Amino acid sequence: MKTRPFFRIACFLLCACLLLSGCGEEIQTPEEETVSIWLVEGELLAAELAALAEQFNNASFPVKAELRAFANEEELGAALDSARPDLIFCGHERAVALHEQGRLRDVSSGFTHAPAYSESFLALSACVGSAFFPIGAETELLAVNGPAFDQSAASALGRGSITSIEGLCAAASACGQQGQVFFTADSFTSLFTLALGPVGSGFSGVREQDILSEDYKRVYNLLAEAAYEGGLAACDSPALPLAENGDVVCALVSSIELTGELSGELELHPLSGPAGCFARAVGLAVTSPFSGREQAIAKFLSWLLQPQRAVELALSHGLIPAVTGWEPEEAGVLDTALLSLSSARLYFPPLDSGYFRTDGEFEHRFRAALEMLK
Repeated sequence: MKTRPFFRIACFLLCACLLLSGCGEEIQTPEEETVSIWLVEGELLAAELAALAEQFNNASFPVKAELRAFANEEELGAALDSARPDLIFCGHERAVALHEQGRLRDVSSGFTHAPAYSESFLALSACVGSAFFPIGAETELLAVNGPAFDQSAASALGRGSITSIEGLCAAASACGQQGQVFFTADSFTSLFTLALGPVGSGFSGVREQDILSEDYKRVYNLLAEAAYEGGLAACDSPALPLAENGDVVCALVSSIELTGELSGELELHPLSGPAGCFARAVGLAVTSPFSGREQAIAKFLSWLLQPQRAVELALSHGLIPAVTGWEPEEAGVLDTALLSLSSARLYFPPLDSGYFRTDGEFEHRFRAALEMLK
């Protein structure tokens, strides 16, 4: 029996429609969302974040990261007056300030599984909620020349004694009486911030209420006595090489300065104040002005803060890792010290503390005073 022509045409049209419909589904792609990120060029981790954003964009995610770099903090701050990105890479002090201004957005609803932060960072999270996602924190560590310490008068006091400011000054005074310089620091401002920041409203180093307070006088007198005895020095050169060479027994150094090859004789110890160990966290603050962006922002943050990626990024730049869930199989001296601080009590100084002053007035004045005490 012959097939009718109109039936063949109908079959052809039906097949064509099915084929065209299938092709349409294959070439259709979901609309991409862009997460905008602002940062200051040249800052710690800025280059790495740019590389990671490119790596994220090369993956098959329906979300893309778009970075904008500014020359300095002033340019970024000025741009914020007229526009707001989804994320800003910044220190915890800026994130807290933005939170107090009501300019951060909680994105907890966008996460399937939120990043797991270490105990050290829980207090910081309590200040800003799910609107600031730290990667890690810079800290101050005592770089101790082990053999020099064993041969010094401080050895009778033990290594554990020098992890407090009082013990450090006692060891410096004891060594000074024996004609040995025990201690120096790259930043005495950091030392005072650690000792006095938790007391009252914070330490700035220039306000009358700071320098007249009993707490300030106590710490100043401890350091002054150690300097008078000859055990504390205000060295003009970087402190780390002095400790490595044994010119001083120990030096207070920022952890981000310790990422190079270290002398095998160096030991790294935390220095603790009344509120814990000094820390300055860096991470991403959510400043998106638009609702409905939570999932897109959370997608990028979840990828970036995957435990191995986040921990490796932090350790490679001398930061205490903020995220838990992964540790390197082989940890060097610096990695071990930083990982141990993940469970320690940390003090995150506020914006009005002396640490964030850029004029260096207190540092200059205190170093001049130490020189006079020689």
